[in-house]
Parts: sequence; structure tokens; C-alpha cells
Amino acid sequence: MEQVTALLRERERQGLMLLVKLQIGFTLLAVLADLALYLFEPSTDRVLVRNLALPQAVGVASGFILLWLLQRRRGIGIVGFCCVLGALVTTMALPLALYLSDVPGHIPSAFLTKFPVVAVALTMLAFLALAFRPRYIVAATAGLILVHAGFFAYAALDPASAFAVGGMAPYYGTAVSGNRFGFEFGLRLTAGVILTVVARRAQQAVRDAVVMERRNSQLARYFSPNVAAGIAGASETFLQPGGREQEIVVLFSDIVGFSALASQAGAAATLAMLSDYQGRMVREIFRFGGTLDKFIGDGIMATFGTPEPAADAADRAVAAAIAMQEALNEMNRTRQASGLAPLRQRIGIHAGQAIVGNVGSAERLEYTAIGDTVNIASRIEQACKRLG
Repeated sequence: MEQVTALLRERERQGLMLLVKLQIGFTLLAVLADLALYLFEPSTDRVLVRNLALPQAVGVASGFILLWLLQRRRGIGIVGFCCVLGALVTTMALPLALYLSDVPGHIPSAFLTKFPVVAVALTMLAFLALAFRPRYIVAATAGLILVHAGFFAYAALDPASAFAVGGMAPYYGTAVSGNRFGFEFGLRLTAGVILTVVARRAQQAVRDAVVMERRNSQLARYFSPNVAAGIAGASETFLQPGGREQEIVVLFSDIVGFSALASQAGAAATLAMLSDYQGRMVREIFRFGGTLDKFIGDGIMATFGTPEPAADAADRAVAAAIAMQEALNEMNRTRQASGLAPLRQRIGIHAGQAIVGNVGSAERLEYTAIGDTVNIASRIEQACKRLG
């Protein structure tokens, strides 16, 4: 679950980076269009350009600051809400800049209710969807609703405004606006492209999560859970040959008289019995926080206090050994019910210093423990042959 959370967090960061880059790009395009208006259009449009200049300059400058933060993985949540604020400012700035661009009173306040605020707002929401964070969209939706309601309330309180009766009345008239068509067409196209990208990113995030889960489940087939987790989230340092000396507890176990049992039972029955036995034993080792080091034929080597040292490693090792005996008793009851001979096992435990880490080459590594502590634990298990 932690890895999935980290994956989504990284997707959020990448999405915010794409969002900020797109916002910077669209703002720069708007600046070029405004410069063309300023140079070649009437003075009324020059007022509009001046009204937009400050928000655009702030937008571009803040965008580069947000990119800097995201590249360094700092304040991702703050950056997200800054993007929400940017969406609100963009939605308000366009109609307000137009409304204030002419002499006061020439453009009626009712214009604020006719400007396609909804189209702009939906496009901003599409941008925010890139971040893969519902809270940004919820916050922006609430803010955009307030902006829309504020424009309507401002126009409604203006004595010069007249309320139309019927849903079609505000749209009566013969005028056709090519500018509005082009503006809304661009918004729809942008929203469609952004939402397509969002859908693809969502698919990829789910696919990555499934692959990660499958990889972890495959690792769990070969490694104990604590080692598998370390490998799955490992840095390059973890995956290099080498280790460290630390206090550990080593447990060895094997089946008494296994060779004679195997020769009598046959290959298929022997493998089935061994799989059943090892599965039961390893389950108890894992239950008490042990690390499966390796299977040695019918034998098992496990360590406690690895990969990280643990103060109660010896207690857990002994508890696991007792649980292994109980698990073998349960297995023997099943075997005897089927007319099979019961199994006996030997267990040896020893604690001490050992070198724990990756042994082998960069191409083939084995996470294990080596040293006298391991050898003595093995000899203790072997001594059960003489001591019974």
C-alpha cells in the first residue's frame, strides 16, 4: 500500500508539472495575442491588454517558481492548491479584463453573466484533473461556483440590469460572434485533449500499480516479507554486493531420517510431503517476524533480527521454533489419519554477531547471513542427532 501511495504521489507531481507547463505555455500564447492587439487594434483593445498584463506576468513568474519546487519534490500539496488558485484567477481575469477595458458604464454589468465563464471553468477543471487529486478539483469547483455566482449577483444588484423572462430571452438577437465561436471552440478542444491525456495517465497509473503488486507477489514467493519489501523499494545501494555486521539469531531445522523416507515414498510423494512441511514451517517463521534465508534440501535456515536488528529477536526465534513443533504435530495428525508415518524434526538456534547482506555478484545476489553464529546454529541442530 505504501508503494501504491508513493506511485500516486509521483503521478501527482508529474501531473502538476505538466499542468504548470501547459499553463505557462497557454499564458505565453495569450501574451503574444495581446501584443498583436496592442500594436494593431484600436485603443479600447489596448486597455484590455493593459488589464491582462499584470495577471499574465504574475502567472508566468509563479509558474516557473512552482516548476522549481516540483522538480525538487518540495511542497507538492501547496503547489496543487496554487494551481487551484491560478484556475480561479484565470476564470475571473478574462471577463473582468473585458468588462473594465472600456469607459465605465459602456459595457453593462450583465456582460459578466453572458461571458462563457462555464466553458472557461470546465477547461480549468480539465487542467486540474492532470494532478490525479480529487481534492484539487473539489476545491476548484467550489471556488468556480462562487465566482460564477458572484458575477451573477453583481449584475443582479446593478439597477441598469433587466431580468429576462424565460430561458431563451437572454439569447435573443441577430448578432453572430465569430470571436466567441473561436474562443469557445479553442476551450472545448483544449478540454478534450487534456481529458484524453488524463484518461491515458489514469490507465497507466492503474497498470503500474498492477505490475507493482504482481512483482511484489512474485518476490514473496522467493523471499520473506521483510526482505521482499526491502527489495521492492530498494535503492541501488541495497541491491549491491556487501553487508554489515550485526546481532542476529539463526534457526536451522531439518527432518529426521529424510533420506530413508524419500527412498521409500518415491519422488512425487516426497516432493508433496516436503512442500507441505516447508509451507507449514515457513508460515510460522514469518508469523514471528523471521526471514527465510534458504531451503537446504529438507532443511530450513531462517534468521531473526534481519534485515534490521531487533531487541526481541531471540524471543521470537524460540517462539517460532515452538510454533514449528506444534505445526508439525498438526501435520502428523493428518499423516497418521492417512496411514502415513509421522515426521520428526531437529531445530537448532544460536544468537550472536554475523555479517548480513548481499553475497554474490551484481548479476546474481543472495541475501544471507554468514559467520560463526550461522555455523554454530547449524552444529547445534546437527547435535540433536547425538543428543536426541
